[in-house]
Amino acid sequence: MSLKSIAFYFFLYYSTLTTAQSIFSPTIHAGVHFSSLVLSEPYSNESINEQSSFAPGYSLGVVLALRREKPFFFRTGFLYKEQQNKHFIRGLRFASDIQSGTTSSVLNSIQLSSMIMPFELAFHNSKKEGKATYIFGGGIWLDLILKAGSKGVIRYGSLAEEELKVVNNDISRQLLSPIIFGGVELPFGSGLLSIELHTRAVFHQYALYLYETHSKYSIEAGICFRYAP
Repeated sequence: MSLKSIAFYFFLYYSTLTTAQSIFSPTIHAGVHFSSLVLSEPYSNESINEQSSFAPGYSLGVVLALRREKPFFFRTGFLYKEQQNKHFIRGLRFASDIQSGTTSSVLNSIQLSSMIMPFELAFHNSKKEGKATYIFGGGIWLDLILKAGSKGVIRYGSLAEEELKVVNNDISRQLLSPIIFGGVELPFGSGLLSIELHTRAVFHQYALYLYETHSKYSIEAGICFRYAP
């Protein structure tokens, strides 16, 4: 599917929803996310080891809540998301390391730009008007990658760095990822502010640079702020 087709379907989807203002409540969304690849059989020997670490990302967008005044309600909309994943190979020895007795490492950084449609079922105690209350639920995010990029850097034992010209990370893109969330809602100004923690399993599959180590999914955790005017 081309980028123009994706943009058209998102526009059509959003236009359809925004015509139903009587039942949908618009919510402004901003989120901070941390993601880590789960490596399957990472390469390792006596000196070399492979691992991943949590890397930051963010999301912005609009979420529409259906019948928000009810205890159970449905949320959907669209989000734009930027996310990094970091993959390290440590314990490498180049000629300079052999001479100095040090080791070097490679940092493999993967940057994903995505458009996301959340489909969430949430529960909150709508009877406590004017007071903070809890909210929790779960659902599925439809995750469409718009752009994927990679950057590799060699960090020598001498503390010098060199950017790799070619870094090949083969990415098999999957659309659906489950999410669970929980947090609080509280009055804020003339509206309602929701602060929610979430965790998500993202099933994009990777064959990673250098040793072609595979990752079948990544784990994401984060915090989202949603404001309904």
